[in-house]
Amino acid sequence: TEEAPIERFVITDSQRIIDPKKWRKSSVMSTRFRLVNRTELYDIIKDPGQKTNIADQHPAQVAKMRNAYEEWWEDISKTFDQTTELHIGHPNHPSATLTTHDWLNSYPSWNQGMVRDIWGGAKKAYKGHWAIKVLSSGEYRIDIFRYAPEAKKAINATLPPGEQVPGGSKAFRSRPGLNIEATHGVLRIDDKDIEKLPVEENQTHLSFKTTLEKGSHKLSPFFVTSKGRLGAYYCTITKLP
Repeated sequence: TEEAPIERFVITDSQRIIDPKKWRKSSVMSTRFRLVNRTELYDIIKDPGQKTNIADQHPAQVAKMRNAYEEWWEDISKTFDQTTELHIGHPNHPSATLTTHDWLNSYPSWNQGMVRDIWGGAKKAYKGHWAIKVLSSGEYRIDIFRYAPEAKKAINATLPPGEQVPGGSKAFRSRPGLNIEATHGVLRIDDKDIEKLPVEENQTHLSFKTTLEKGSHKLSPFFVTSKGRLGAYYCTITKLP
Protein backbone atom coordinates (compact mmCIF):
# COMPACT_ATOMS: atom_id res chain seq x y z
CA THR A 1 0.00 0.00 0.00
CA GLU A 2 1.08 3.55 -0.65
CA GLU A 3 2.25 5.39 2.45
CA ALA A 4 0.53 8.62 3.48
CA PRO A 5 2.62 11.73 2.80
CA ILE A 6 4.45 13.24 5.77
CA GLU A 7 2.96 16.50 6.95
CA ARG A 8 5.62 19.18 6.65
CA PHE A 9 5.76 22.56 8.34
CA VAL A 10 7.26 25.90 7.45
CA ILE A 11 8.16 28.04 10.46
CA THR A 12 8.69 31.80 10.51
CA ASP A 13 9.01 34.48 13.12
CA SER A 14 9.67 38.22 13.16
CA GLN A 15 12.07 39.09 15.95
CA ARG A 16 13.55 42.54 15.23
CA ILE A 17 15.41 42.33 18.52
CA ILE A 18 19.01 41.37 19.27
CA ASP A 19 18.17 38.37 21.47
CA PRO A 20 15.39 36.21 19.99
CA LYS A 21 12.35 35.34 22.10
CA LYS A 22 10.51 32.07 21.79
CA TRP A 23 7.18 32.25 19.92
CA ARG A 24 7.64 35.98 19.20
CA LYS A 25 5.41 36.92 16.23
CA SER A 26 5.60 33.35 15.01
CA SER A 27 3.78 31.17 12.52
CA VAL A 28 3.86 27.42 11.93
CA MET A 29 2.42 26.67 8.49
CA SER A 30 1.19 23.54 6.76
CA THR A 31 -0.75 23.16 3.53
CA ARG A 32 -4.03 23.62 5.39
CA PHE A 33 -3.32 25.14 8.81
CA ARG A 34 -1.58 28.16 10.31
CA LEU A 35 -0.59 28.21 13.99
CA VAL A 36 -0.02 31.86 14.92
CA ASN A 37 1.79 32.97 18.08
CA ARG A 38 1.37 29.50 19.61
CA THR A 39 -2.32 29.95 20.50
CA GLU A 40 -4.24 30.72 17.30
CA LEU A 41 -5.07 28.08 14.69
CA TYR A 42 -6.61 28.88 11.31
CA ASP A 43 -7.82 26.71 8.43
CA ILE A 44 -6.59 28.80 5.51
CA ILE A 45 -8.45 26.71 2.92
CA LYS A 46 -11.82 27.52 4.48
CA ASP A 47 -10.74 30.76 6.12
CA PRO A 48 -7.96 32.39 4.05
CA GLY A 49 -8.47 35.69 5.88
CA GLN A 50 -7.63 33.97 9.19
CA LYS A 51 -10.64 35.42 10.99
CA THR A 52 -11.78 32.42 13.05
CA ASN A 53 -9.50 30.83 15.62
CA ILE A 54 -10.26 27.09 15.72
CA ALA A 55 -7.52 25.99 18.12
CA ASP A 56 -10.01 24.56 20.62
CA GLN A 57 -11.55 22.39 17.88
CA HIS A 58 -8.25 20.78 16.82
CA PRO A 59 -6.11 20.17 19.92
CA ALA A 60 -4.15 17.35 18.26
CA GLN A 61 -3.20 19.58 15.33
CA VAL A 62 -2.17 22.38 17.68
CA ALA A 63 -0.02 19.97 19.68
CA LYS A 64 1.64 18.63 16.54
CA MET A 65 2.50 22.11 15.26
CA ARG A 66 3.72 23.28 18.66
CA ASN A 67 6.00 20.25 18.82
CA ALA A 68 7.42 21.08 15.38
CA TYR A 69 8.19 24.59 16.57
CA GLU A 70 9.79 23.31 19.78
CA GLU A 71 12.10 21.02 17.80
CA TRP A 72 12.99 23.84 15.41
CA TRP A 73 13.70 26.24 18.27
CA GLU A 74 15.87 23.69 20.05
CA ASP A 75 17.96 23.36 16.89
CA ILE A 76 18.44 27.05 16.03
CA SER A 77 18.83 28.33 19.59
CA LYS A 78 22.18 26.56 19.91
CA THR A 79 23.79 29.42 17.97
CA PHE A 80 22.03 32.36 19.64
CA ASP A 81 25.11 33.27 21.67
CA GLN A 82 27.15 33.64 18.47
CA THR A 83 27.11 37.12 16.96
CA THR A 84 26.31 37.19 13.25
CA GLU A 85 29.24 39.07 11.73
CA LEU A 86 29.62 40.76 8.36
CA HIS A 87 32.68 39.40 6.58
CA ILE A 88 35.15 41.97 5.31
CA GLY A 89 38.23 41.63 3.12
CA HIS A 90 37.47 38.49 1.12
CA PRO A 91 39.89 38.25 -1.84
CA ASN A 92 37.03 37.83 -4.31
CA HIS A 93 35.05 40.73 -2.81
CA PRO A 94 37.47 43.44 -1.67
CA SER A 95 34.65 45.97 -1.13
CA ALA A 96 31.50 45.59 0.99
CA THR A 97 28.59 47.93 1.72
CA LEU A 98 27.01 47.96 5.19
CA THR A 99 23.55 49.41 5.79
CA THR A 100 21.72 50.91 8.72
CA HIS A 101 19.57 47.78 8.98
CA ASP A 102 22.59 45.78 10.17
CA TRP A 103 23.46 47.93 13.18
CA LEU A 104 23.30 45.90 16.38
CA ASN A 105 21.16 47.95 18.74
CA SER A 106 17.69 47.95 20.25
CA TYR A 107 15.90 49.04 17.09
CA PRO A 108 17.84 49.91 13.91
CA SER A 109 16.41 52.02 11.10
CA TRP A 110 15.03 49.33 8.83
CA ASN A 111 13.25 51.44 6.20
CA GLN A 112 13.84 54.57 4.13
CA GLY A 113 11.28 56.55 6.10
CA MET A 114 13.48 56.21 9.18
CA VAL A 115 16.58 57.06 7.17
CA ARG A 116 14.97 60.17 5.66
CA ASP A 117 13.60 61.66 8.87
CA ILE A 118 16.51 60.34 11.00
CA TRP A 119 13.96 58.48 13.10
CA GLY A 120 12.93 61.41 15.22
CA GLY A 121 16.30 63.15 15.27
CA ALA A 122 19.64 62.64 16.97
CA LYS A 123 18.00 62.08 20.35
CA LYS A 124 17.35 58.56 19.06
CA ALA A 125 20.80 58.16 17.57
CA TYR A 126 22.39 54.76 17.34
CA LYS A 127 23.98 53.28 20.42
CA GLY A 128 25.26 50.16 18.75
CA HIS A 129 27.67 48.98 16.07
CA TRP A 130 28.24 46.87 12.99
CA ALA A 131 29.72 43.51 13.95
CA ILE A 132 32.40 42.75 11.37
CA LYS A 133 34.84 39.92 10.85
CA VAL A 134 38.01 40.94 9.02
CA LEU A 135 39.23 37.99 6.98
CA SER A 136 42.61 39.44 6.08
CA SER A 137 44.76 41.96 7.92
CA GLY A 138 45.76 45.06 6.00
CA GLU A 139 44.95 48.64 5.12
CA TYR A 140 41.32 49.50 4.44
CA ARG A 141 39.40 52.53 3.24
CA ILE A 142 36.20 53.14 5.18
CA ASP A 143 33.67 55.54 3.64
CA ILE A 144 30.67 56.68 5.69
CA PHE A 145 27.45 58.09 4.23
CA ARG A 146 24.27 59.78 5.35
CA TYR A 147 22.28 58.53 2.36
CA ALA A 148 22.76 55.34 0.35
CA PRO A 149 25.98 55.55 -1.72
CA GLU A 150 24.12 55.09 -5.01
CA ALA A 151 21.94 58.13 -4.24
CA LYS A 152 25.02 60.39 -4.48
CA LYS A 153 23.46 62.94 -2.12
CA ALA A 154 25.38 65.27 0.18
CA ILE A 155 25.69 64.36 3.85
CA ASN A 156 23.72 67.47 4.83
CA ALA A 157 21.33 67.42 1.89
CA THR A 158 17.58 67.79 2.25
CA LEU A 159 15.42 65.59 0.03
CA PRO A 160 11.88 66.35 -1.12
CA PRO A 161 9.22 63.73 -0.41
CA GLY A 162 9.08 60.98 -3.01
CA GLU A 163 6.00 60.02 -4.98
CA GLN A 164 3.23 58.12 -3.27
CA VAL A 165 2.27 54.59 -4.36
CA PRO A 166 -1.22 53.14 -4.91
CA GLY A 167 -2.92 51.77 -1.81
CA GLY A 168 -3.76 52.88 1.67
CA SER A 169 -0.32 52.98 3.28
CA LYS A 170 2.16 55.80 2.76
CA ALA A 171 5.36 54.93 0.97
CA PHE A 172 8.48 55.29 3.10
CA ARG A 173 9.94 57.58 0.45
CA SER A 174 7.08 60.03 0.94
CA ARG A 175 8.84 61.46 3.99
CA PRO A 176 11.25 64.36 3.39
CA GLY A 177 14.96 63.78 3.89
CA LEU A 178 16.17 66.02 6.71
CA ASN A 179 19.42 67.94 6.96
CA ILE A 180 21.33 66.41 9.87
CA GLU A 181 23.58 69.49 10.12
CA ALA A 182 26.70 67.38 10.54
CA THR A 183 29.94 69.20 11.26
CA HIS A 184 32.29 66.22 11.54
CA GLY A 185 32.48 62.49 11.11
CA VAL A 186 34.30 60.13 13.47
CA LEU A 187 35.67 56.67 12.75
CA ARG A 188 35.13 54.53 15.84
CA ILE A 189 36.39 50.96 16.00
CA ASP A 190 36.19 48.72 19.06
CA ASP A 191 34.91 51.66 21.14
CA LYS A 192 37.96 53.80 20.25
CA ASP A 193 37.82 57.00 18.19
CA ILE A 194 40.43 56.56 15.44
CA GLU A 195 40.06 59.73 13.37
CA LYS A 196 37.83 62.80 13.01
CA LEU A 197 37.16 64.62 9.71
CA PRO A 198 35.18 67.79 8.94
CA VAL A 199 32.07 67.66 6.75
CA GLU A 200 32.46 70.03 3.80
CA GLU A 201 29.61 71.54 1.80
CA ASN A 202 28.11 69.17 -0.80
CA GLN A 203 30.32 66.32 0.41
CA THR A 204 28.58 62.97 -0.11
CA HIS A 205 30.76 60.93 2.24
CA LEU A 206 33.84 60.93 4.42
CA SER A 207 36.81 58.66 3.67
CA PHE A 208 39.07 57.20 6.33
CA LYS A 209 42.10 54.95 5.94
CA THR A 210 43.05 52.59 8.73
CA THR A 211 44.70 49.25 9.41
CA LEU A 212 42.39 46.41 10.40
CA GLU A 213 43.70 43.25 12.00
CA LYS A 214 42.24 39.88 11.14
CA GLY A 215 39.44 38.94 13.51
CA SER A 216 36.22 40.30 15.04
CA HIS A 217 35.64 44.03 15.52
CA LYS A 218 32.92 46.52 16.41
CA LEU A 219 32.58 49.26 13.80
CA SER A 220 30.52 52.29 14.85
CA PRO A 221 31.35 55.44 12.83
CA PHE A 222 29.14 58.46 13.52
CA PHE A 223 28.43 62.03 12.53
CA VAL A 224 28.70 64.92 14.98
CA THR A 225 25.53 66.95 14.41
CA SER A 226 23.93 70.07 15.85
CA LYS A 227 21.78 67.80 18.01
CA GLY A 228 24.36 65.27 19.09
CA ARG A 229 25.92 62.08 17.76
CA LEU A 230 24.24 60.23 14.91
CA GLY A 231 25.47 56.86 13.68
CA ALA A 232 26.38 56.61 10.00
CA TYR A 233 23.54 55.09 8.00
CA TYR A 234 25.74 53.53 5.32
CA CYS A 235 29.36 52.47 5.07
CA THR A 236 31.60 50.93 2.44
CA ILE A 237 34.79 49.08 3.42
CA THR A 238 37.40 48.42 0.77
CA LYS A 239 40.64 46.49 1.22
CA LEU A 240 43.49 48.44 -0.36
CA PRO A 241 46.25 46.79 -2.40
